[in-house]
Amino acid sequence: MLENVLKTIAERSEAEKQEILLAKEFDLKKLEGEFKKDLQVKKTRQEALLKKNTELEIQEVLKKKELSTRFILEKKKKELIDSVYQAVKNKIFESNDKDFTSLIEFFLENTPKQGGVFRAGKRTSEILKKKGCIVKEIVKQEGFVFESEKLDIDCTLEQFILRQIECFDPKIIEILFE
Repeated sequence: MLENVLKTIAERSEAEKQEILLAKEFDLKKLEGEFKKDLQVKKTRQEALLKKNTELEIQEVLKKKELSTRFILEKKKKELIDSVYQAVKNKIFESNDKDFTSLIEFFLENTPKQGGVFRAGKRTSEILKKKGCIVKEIVKQEGFVFESEKLDIDCTLEQFILRQIECFDPKIIEILFE
């Protein structure tokens, strides 16, 4: 009888042990499933975040490239416009005596010829002297600067061209690039 009691106890212990092992195995599988599910959720979130960051980086690179391209385009436009103005300057500086004289006479029309002195380029000074103007100094820039106690008038060719650029620049840009 004692053997039967021990056997029954051993069987019950084994049965309880099996139940506990099955419960633990069930809990373990449940935890493993939850872990895999959490891992998948985290992986999906991480992939979405990585995709979003990658898209943002791509957009940033594209914006930088667009700005760089615009900068280069604006630089090329400026170079083209500068070359147009340089061609104009060269044409004026290399113009024949008749055209050059006409330009200087045009400048003189609204300039007082007395009450002051002129600083002028070499070619310009010859024209001014023929017109009876007093040339105080010969300078490198063609055209002239009229100086008096009350005012100075800058009619150098460089200044004339700069004024023309200010006046015609928008029109030239529109013609060239619109």
